[in-house]
Amino acid sequence: MSNYTPTECYLNNLAPTGRKAVISLLKSVKGTLLLNEKLAVLLLYKLSFEQLSTLKQSLVLNNKSAIIIQLTFQSLEP
Repeated sequence: MSNYTPTECYLNNLAPTGRKAVISLLKSVKGTLLLNEKLAVLLLYKLSFEQLSTLKQSLVLNNKSAIIIQLTFQSLEP
């Protein structure tokens, strides 16, 4: 039985280049939502509707493309 968190399992299953991109997106999410936990232990699938709404608003206000917004939200559900 492994001691990996869901986020670690998700990241470990990605190719190295994809892992780097997703880590960057997740760090951005963490900063936007002012989450203090380490990235590996965040339970991203438990974000509230309000947090997800705030995240989307921030991405739109920062002129992120639809593809980046979609990738960001896809990375939240490992």
